[in-house]
Amino acid sequence: MTDPTDERREGARRVPLSDWDAVVEHLERFCAGGEFEVDDGRAVCRFANARLAVSRDGTVETGMPLHAFARDGVDALAFDHDRGELTVATADGDRSTYTFRRP
Repeated sequence: MTDPTDERREGARRVPLSDWDAVVEHLERFCAGGEFEVDDGRAVCRFANARLAVSRDGTVETGMPLHAFARDGVDALAFDHDRGELTVATADGDRSTYTFRRP
């Protein structure tokens, strides 16, 4: 099975949270069609019925009707702008992944 956070995956771009400027740049692009704001080490993207927040410290939170996700210890985000997907990668070796799809 292909790792969805692997930067070699066609269309995906893995961005470590340690490169905060690049994370913000990709999040702003990902948020096209929504509202985007950056404030004090936290970037938030809001769509009509969904929200995605990423903190510089490695916290990711999402919310949408009937679904929410929160995770600390995030190491990187993989952006597939063509598919409208953002996948969360953790530093603790946890092989489970979470993918947020732009509504």
